[in-house]
Amino acid sequence: MSIIDKIKKQEPTRRRAIVLAILAVLALPLLWVVFNNFQARANILRQNQEAGLNNLSLPE
Repeated sequence: MSIIDKIKKQEPTRRRAIVLAILAVLALPLLWVVFNNFQARANILRQNQEAGLNNLSLPE
């Protein structure tokens, strides 16, 4: 019996909770990448401000 079969045999509310938990775990790496992107952009802005380069825009 596979894991998917075991999940399908659960009651609907519990099955929904299991699926949402799996999706949340799969979404964590994406959230990590987005957070690191914002953090990197903030660091670039801060470094530019420290260097007196306030008018430079970030690369897209």
